[in-house]
Amino acid sequence: MNSIKHCYNRIATQWNERYENPVMRYRQQQEEIIISQYIKKGKILDLGCGTGKTIPFLKKFSHNVIGIDISKQMLRQAKTHDVKLYCTESTNLPLKDKSIDTIISLYGPLQHTNNPKVVLTEIKRVLKENGIIILSLENRKGFLPFMRRLFKGEYGKIRTLKLYKKKKVNFKKNIGVTLYYYTPKELYQLFKESKLKIITIRGVFFLLPPVFGKKEKELSFLQKILITLDKILLYIRPLNKYTTYLYVIAKHAQ
Repeated sequence: MNSIKHCYNRIATQWNERYENPVMRYRQQQEEIIISQYIKKGKILDLGCGTGKTIPFLKKFSHNVIGIDISKQMLRQAKTHDVKLYCTESTNLPLKDKSIDTIISLYGPLQHTNNPKVVLTEIKRVLKENGIIILSLENRKGFLPFMRRLFKGEYGKIRTLKLYKKKKVNFKKNIGVTLYYYTPKELYQLFKESKLKIITIRGVFFLLPPVFGKKEKELSFLQKILITLDKILLYIRPLNKYTTYLYVIAKHAQ
C-alpha cells in the first residue's frame, strides 16, 4: 500500500486536470447515470474518493457524504468540497457498524488490493442491512483493451490475461499503480464468498479511449457517433462479459 500512497501523493495536484476535457467529462456523465439509478439517500461513503471529483454529484442525493482515501495529498485537493474526509486504508474504516446507506467506490481500493475479501468484509461491516454498494473495476476480458494491446504489440499482457483465467491479474499503469482485473464470473464468486449479493453488473465499453489532460477541443463528428453507440450498448446486458469496465451493484446477502 505504501507504493500506492506514494504514487497518488505524487500526482495529486495534477489529477483533476487529467479529466478536464470533453471525453473524460462524457465518461463521468455515464458513471453518474449508473449511480443515479441505484444510489440511496442517507449517509453516502465515497471509498477511494481521491480529489473528490465525484463528491459534488453525490451531494445532490445527500448532505451527509463522507470521503475516504489512502492519499493525504489527494484529500487536500478534496477539502474544497466541504465534507468529512478520512485518510486511512480500506481495511480499517473509521466508521460504525451498519452506518452507511450507500458505498460508492469507482476504481477504488478493490482494484488495488491483492486481498479483496478483506476489503469487502470491511465494506459489509459498515453497510446498513438495506444498503447498496456501487463499485467499478476494469474487465479482464474487455474486448477493446484486448484489441488495443494487440495493436500495440503488448503480447505479454495478452498472454498473461489468457493464461491466468481464474486469477486476478495486475499490470503497472502509466501512473505507476498496480491494478487488478476481474471478470463478471470472478466477481460473482468473490462477493458470494464475502457474504454479499450482486444485484447486477452493468458493463460499459467507453468506445472513446481516455484522453488525459486539459483539452477543450470539441468532439469530432465520429466521436459523437461513438458516444451515441456507447449509450445504446450500455443497455445490452449480454455484452457485459466483454465490456471495458464493470459496474457492480450489490447488497447484503440474505
